[in-house]
Amino acid sequence: MLNGLTVTWIFNPPFDLEHKQLLLSAYMRDAQKIFNSNKLSPYFEDLEIKIKNLECYNSTKAIMKRDCKELISADKELVDYISKLPDDHKDRIAVSDIVGWSLDQLYQLRKHAVSVWNHIEGSLAMSFIGEKPKNVKNGYLFIRYPGSYIVETYKFKSNADGSVTTKFVSFDENKDDTYMDTMARYPGINPEYSAYIAVEPTKPFNTIDAVMPVVRQVLKSKVISTIILPPGPSDTYMYMME
Repeated sequence: MLNGLTVTWIFNPPFDLEHKQLLLSAYMRDAQKIFNSNKLSPYFEDLEIKIKNLECYNSTKAIMKRDCKELISADKELVDYISKLPDDHKDRIAVSDIVGWSLDQLYQLRKHAVSVWNHIEGSLAMSFIGEKPKNVKNGYLFIRYPGSYIVETYKFKSNADGSVTTKFVSFDENKDDTYMDTMARYPGINPEYSAYIAVEPTKPFNTIDAVMPVVRQVLKSKVISTIILPPGPSDTYMYMME
């Protein structure tokens, strides 16, 4: 929950457009501050969830099933109350007005968020170090900024639900462009499905709130999958973000 906007915020009385405008404006103000500072977390993913739930209401007069499972009984009652009202009921009309106005605002905010995401993604280079496993499931990320000998080391792994998690391990000194000195500190990975990956931002972004959301998405969509990635030069597959 960010800025007090719960999953069921549009269903909470009062069903008043001006009241909800104030709530959403506070949320958008703080989200803009995050995006303006070239960060994505915690608002990028939350923004997308809020948009999807409002779109879901427009089509089904409810919210996404995934979020419904997490609701307490009192919140479920609020959703059921609105969902079962006739179209011409004043509360149903008010909620529809709130949803329409909110989506217009959030779509504009998402444009800004996506532009920040693209800026960060366009400033990253990721590459496998050494041989590329046939099917990557886990491994280590070495994040190094320009001109630095310090590498931020993270473990990553794929989960049964399709998500990717990352965990900070250590700050390591690395003076070798091949990362061999850093890799030597983390031996014993299974070469069939574990990988060492270098991440080299060209600009000084916040690692946790800017770089990692993009890296996790790249791992999920382009690295960890059931498809076989095409071979790159020699024994190394390079993923370069243009």
